[in-house]
Amino acid sequence: MHKFYYLNKNSKVPKVYWKYCSDRILTMEYCEGTRIDNLDFIKNNKINPNKVKNNYFLANVGFFI
Repeated sequence: MHKFYYLNKNSKVPKVYWKYCSDRILTMEYCEGTRIDNLDFIKNNKINPNKVKNNYFLANVGFFI
């Protein structure tokens, strides 16, 4: 995960609160954001859709290489 964050400074990896986790529950910090298919939000916030696409690909494919 550190490799992904190093390569992608625009993404947030939520902090895990291990004290509140169990075998069946994962407790993480809340990170505000939007869905990657919310084009209105992307356009209104002047976000480059190609960067969103590339970051999504990196997170879902490149991270495991």
